[in-house]
Amino acid sequence: MPGWVRLVGTGSRQNPWKAVETTLKLASGDKTAFTVPVAQSMPSGMRVALSDPPEGITIESCTPVLGGLRLVMSAKGKPGQKGNLILEAYRNKQRLAMLPAIPFEVE
Repeated sequence: MPGWVRLVGTGSRQNPWKAVETTLKLASGDKTAFTVPVAQSMPSGMRVALSDPPEGITIESCTPVLGGLRLVMSAKGKPGQKGNLILEAYRNKQRLAMLPAIPFEVE
């Protein structure tokens, strides 16, 4: 994909995204808040979106916080549904990066 950078690793100046090492537990029919860790401050106006989102999983809100991005996810999937969430970062409609996969499970 032209213009995309695949970001993996431990988080550094060149790669600000840190891998999420635990499975995100999403409550079916409810909202779940969690923080995606980031090694440095986020660019102003940056947004994230799900890439090829699993059925019933959506981002309700995204807020920059100290040390990361605070996301609120909504899950309308069936309990037991699991996989990986892939987040895309962009600013002013310009694609910036794909974040490391976030493992999830709907409870």
